[in-house]
Amino acid sequence: MGLLIALELFTLRFAMHTLSSVRAFVGGEGMWSKAQKSATLSLHKYAQTGEIDHYKKYLSSMQVPLGDHQARLELEKPVPDQDLVHQGFLQGQIDPDDIPGVISLVRNFHEAPHLKKALGIWSAGDTALSNFSKEASHLHELIARKAPRSEIQKSLNRIDQYDSRLTELEINFSQALGEGSRWLENLLLTILFIAVIMVESVGLMLTISFSRNLARDLEELRDATRLVGEGDFSRRIPVRSGDEMGQLATALNAMAEKLEANTDERLEAERASATKTLF
Repeated sequence: MGLLIALELFTLRFAMHTLSSVRAFVGGEGMWSKAQKSATLSLHKYAQTGEIDHYKKYLSSMQVPLGDHQARLELEKPVPDQDLVHQGFLQGQIDPDDIPGVISLVRNFHEAPHLKKALGIWSAGDTALSNFSKEASHLHELIARKAPRSEIQKSLNRIDQYDSRLTELEINFSQALGEGSRWLENLLLTILFIAVIMVESVGLMLTISFSRNLARDLEELRDATRLVGEGDFSRRIPVRSGDEMGQLATALNAMAEKLEANTDERLEAERASATKTLF
């Protein structure tokens, strides 16, 4: 019973921890998407004004997806460097308290259909982001050498195309995580339901068994005490446990043995006295 309750509590803790990790994963995707949109906006402002501060803002925004990219590549290794993964997710602006859960989620459930799909989209997003970064560097070169406006605009158009592709992948990633979250929630609820049913069933069985054993022991004690009261000391009560009922049965058996022995001694003495008198 205690083991089943411990299993139920462990399952509940695992469910809360895992769903919290999924929430953190979704939050990380939101930061990734926000950074990518901010980077695109900074590039447009840079192309319009030529001010290098906007390009620096673009580079700052890119640190978020680049950190997540580092963490993903490290997690794909058979034995990832936990420090590099932690550093990457920190750079991706995931809360430090959520990082162990996210790592555990990716490592333990990477073969689950929905999470596997999400990780595949994440990988495709990193590829699209690499193309986005290359075009941003090209735009920077065009602006630095004061290229014609038409070339700058073509570069911006390609950046917008990559941005649209990234947005599409972000939507698919969120949907995959949402599906995975619902699948995981249903799975964990099913496990919890089964655990609760098992605990309740075992508890009911133990209660019924205890009630039957108690009734049997009380009946044996009642019969034995009745026989002792009638002078029959030969009845012995089975001792099945070391609890109070077992101790009571042991004491009653000892009392019956002593009374039986005393009775035998008294009868033997009476017979000896009768024989002596006849003699």
